[in-house]
Amino acid sequence: MRKSLATLALLALAGCGSELPPNTYDLPAEEVFQRLVAGDLEEFKRARKCSIPIMFQQQAVLGKSVSWQVLGDGGQLARFGVELVPTENGASEVKIDIPSHPQGGEIHDGDKFVPYPALRQPLRPAVEELVASKVQQRPYNAQAVPRSPDDSVCDVQRGSAESGVDFRTSRSSNRGSGMADEVSDDWGE
Repeated sequence: MRKSLATLALLALAGCGSELPPNTYDLPAEEVFQRLVAGDLEEFKRARKCSIPIMFQQQAVLGKSVSWQVLGDGGQLARFGVELVPTENGASEVKIDIPSHPQGGEIHDGDKFVPYPALRQPLRPAVEELVASKVQQRPYNAQAVPRSPDDSVCDVQRGSAESGVDFRTSRSSNRGSGMADEVSDDWGE
């Protein structure tokens, strides 16, 4: 009996040291892919959108990658995606792809002022939480995502929307602001 308990304790301790790296899931890439493409992004949209009416368009390469375009105001406002990389032990690493900003860093990284944001900043941790919630098949947890101090424009837009003001902008007014220009149409697809 003591030997059995000691063996179980050792097995439990052995399992503690085998934590997976961040953005890696103990599932085959095909299963992670199925979970990522299943369902919609309504919880994410509700938590992250500013006030510009947006929708998401999903594109997928079977078992390899999933990307989402953020569409609104007559065109693409942002995009993000993931690439699935099988690991040697049968798990799957999820590499997040967020386009670069012309001034350095990534779009919506929280380090740059965005005059017409489609989504709250920063985007990367929000996408990490989106992936985790879909893969773990649980609700999106907006409180798990840090807020950017540079998100005041989004806060104003959301406040306006709550008071009944429909905030819209024309794509032409986005030109030169860094918003529409920061996402080109040729992102390697």
